[in-house]
Amino acid sequence: MADVRNFGAVGDGKHDDTEAIRHAVVEGDGLIEFPSGTYRITETIEVPLDRGRFTAIVGSHGTSRIVMAGSGPAILLLGNHHGTADPPSVKPGIWQRERMPLVSAIEITGDHPQADGIQLVRTMQTTIERVLIRRVRHAIHLPERNRNLLLSACHLYDNSGIGVFIDRCNLHQAIITGCHISYNRQAGIKSLAGDLHNLQITGNDIEYNYDDQGTGAAEIWFDATEGTASEITIASNTIQAKPSKEGANVRLHGRMGDNGRLSTRLVTISGNVVGSQSTNIDVRWAERVAVTGNTIYDGHTLGIRIEDCSLVSISGNTFGWSYGPHRGMIDSIVLRRCWGGNISGAVLHAANHGDASRGGSITLEECEDCSVSDCQILSPRWRGIYLGECRRCRIDGNSIVDRNEPARTAAGIEVVGGANNLVQNNMLHCPAGQSLRSSEDAAKVVNNTDVS
Repeated sequence: MADVRNFGAVGDGKHDDTEAIRHAVVEGDGLIEFPSGTYRITETIEVPLDRGRFTAIVGSHGTSRIVMAGSGPAILLLGNHHGTADPPSVKPGIWQRERMPLVSAIEITGDHPQADGIQLVRTMQTTIERVLIRRVRHAIHLPERNRNLLLSACHLYDNSGIGVFIDRCNLHQAIITGCHISYNRQAGIKSLAGDLHNLQITGNDIEYNYDDQGTGAAEIWFDATEGTASEITIASNTIQAKPSKEGANVRLHGRMGDNGRLSTRLVTISGNVVGSQSTNIDVRWAERVAVTGNTIYDGHTLGIRIEDCSLVSISGNTFGWSYGPHRGMIDSIVLRRCWGGNISGAVLHAANHGDASRGGSITLEECEDCSVSDCQILSPRWRGIYLGECRRCRIDGNSIVDRNEPARTAAGIEVVGGANNLVQNNMLHCPAGQSLRSSEDAAKVVNNTDVS
């Protein structure tokens, strides 16, 4: 009795199968099975998870399709879990009836401008695998509260909104792995407000999630200007797009809370290939962020922008791909109003942030207690490293070489304003300009070598 055709569904793509599928949900045995075919629906299939039996919605090896011809989600999994992931908080009824609802091996396609794919409300251990969702608004939508989501081996493709939308949701313990999330106009993965903790985004291809109209889209976007986004890992993904107005590959925006803590925190961005957007990585009002071992390229405005952040480590990243100055790439690192930050082991080629008066391949402005060390900066347009109005910042052991033909770098290192900075042990080769400039009393300059 699991087969929806046993409840009257036709699956020819023309007949309205809404009521037949609802009948299968209410009267079936918990396994809602879609044989090969196209099942057209005009209203949401709501699946209450407290019906006394476990729930699985399963297609036939990816050959089954649901076409949502109405507004709202095609499938709504509706649970009653108000606890956390802590076992004592999971009530017996949740575990006996609602744990691990499964959606597997099916396609959902939209045929209405306000159609969505799958919505989860108060679920525990939802598992979505081998699912294709396309031409809807939001592919996976998580409002209100959910726990322990597993999303794997899915294709969230060509949607007008967001691939995975964590929408003012209290969500802890979620893993997104092995998915293609691409051509979603507003974002690939977005968290808006809510209370988000323990999210791992690993091993995905997340690309071309942008809007030609310039609405500031992003591949991965955490907006915690309300709420919290914490304990986030973004690792081993390919994250790329096309440049769009105010667009970013990865965007993390938080705020300063009333308790003096920043709302975006404990974030690792590691081992990704990130490229081809206006800004590659854009972080504001965050703390304890590690950006490590990434290949970052073709940032048309900036490679990395970090503003109003604390305790940030940027290490072992490479920047740049299209090296010719005619390409107009920026591919630079900028820290503004940060404290306790570190930039180390960066390799930058033809990074060109700034102008004749300020800015460099690596720029620190109004920062305190930050360091730039052991970086290889090749062919900067204006300056290799620029410090503006910084305090107690250290520039140590970097190599800055003008390889432009003809040479054109204005300065290797320039320090303007601020106080108690230290510039030491750097190697500089800037035959067309001045190797090192420092305004009076801005920095102590020790053991630097000019090899021009």
